[in-house]
Amino acid sequence: MAEVFSASLVAKFYDGIFISGFGFATSSYGLPDVGFIAWSDIVAFVQRVRTVLPHHHILVDIDDGYTDIEVACHVISQLEWNLSICQ
Repeated sequence: MAEVFSASLVAKFYDGIFISGFGFATSSYGLPDVGFIAWSDIVAFVQRVRTVLPHHHILVDIDDGYTDIEVACHVISQLEWNLSICQ
């Protein structure tokens, strides 16, 4: 998914959505997915999507974990917390 409106349209037909780094980078910044977006951008976007779609499955692409195992673990914990707050 690239933005919340698209996610809400997809949710009318599917139980789950996929949030990709490429879709987010191109729709939000007009840039390719080559390291321009920060992990906090993805976490904030997932939180916005979860607010609109509290009962849908969300698969989030975090690519290489933002180059560091510690950061990857932190991102995953943030996503787990954000995804569970509306269940």
